[in-house]
Amino acid sequence: TIEETVRHERYYTPEQRAAIALRAERLGTERIERAQQEWSELFKAFAAAMAGRLAPESAKVGALAERAHALIEQFTGGDAGIRDSLARMYREEGAEKVGGHHGMALPTGLWGYYGRALAAQRAAHRAGATEGGAS
Repeated sequence: TIEETVRHERYYTPEQRAAIALRAERLGTERIERAQQEWSELFKAFAAAMAGRLAPESAKVGALAERAHALIEQFTGGDAGIRDSLARMYREEGAEKVGGHHGMALPTGLWGYYGRALAAQRAAHRAGATEGGAS
């Protein structure tokens, strides 16, 4: 718990920590526990997709990336600053270490695969927005 608190102080501003605490209060313990379970199941699905050699750009993996994006948005409340702080923490600490603190053991290569899937999902959304805006 102390290590997690120190980590949050290192990566999130006092305002961001207050916003996260308020968001957690509004979501409630049950929803937060359900989200943690969803992350665990989601990473198992990403691992299975990677083991099955599905391309990160495939529709099936894209659907997993959509679910991941929704969970990230749930945590951040759509706050770009919190999202950036979260990304910086994973970049600097390493996904294996951060994920391990949440009970998730990530197979070698999974974090990179996950990152490519999210990037492909974002690119698809940008392309869709461009096409939709052009009509």
